[in-house]
Amino acid sequence: MNTLASMSKLLAALQHMQALPTGAPAHARMAAHHNVARAYVDEGALASAEAHLERALAASLTLAGVDAHVDLLSELGELAARSAERAARNHPSAGHEAMQRARQHAAAAAQLAARVSDPAWEVTLLLRISDIFNRLGDHFDASALQTRALRLMAQQSSPLRARPGTLSAGRSR
Repeated sequence: MNTLASMSKLLAALQHMQALPTGAPAHARMAAHHNVARAYVDEGALASAEAHLERALAASLTLAGVDAHVDLLSELGELAARSAERAARNHPSAGHEAMQRARQHAAAAAQLAARVSDPAWEVTLLLRISDIFNRLGDHFDASALQTRALRLMAQQSSPLRARPGTLSAGRSR
């Protein structure tokens, strides 16, 4: 953290974001804020990173599909959990607000995960979100998401079952 390389990365990301024209497409704004957020994380400036991820999240709302939105919600949840852990090191009761933000982001991501474009991506997201809940001590919610992911994996690995009305339905060998 706070190396010359990470500082250069942050400056480059900020310059790129500032160079975006007014009215730039949502995906460009989202990507620019996301890059700035990652650079702030490298610098250890978690509050600034969270603010830029929030801006990226807002831009993602205008995109078709929910994949980017769910990914950003998950990343925000991870970042807020990290902020809570950092604050708790200094004082045991500190970080309550960050824990609440992490829970809210993780819960929102879990609700939207079923709407992503790829079932394998949904499994990955569910496991990622369950990790956030585990870090926050919400083991029941984490277990529920892991169970949901396991069910999806089982569905993906089972052979296709014939549905009534298809050619293979009722066929015996």
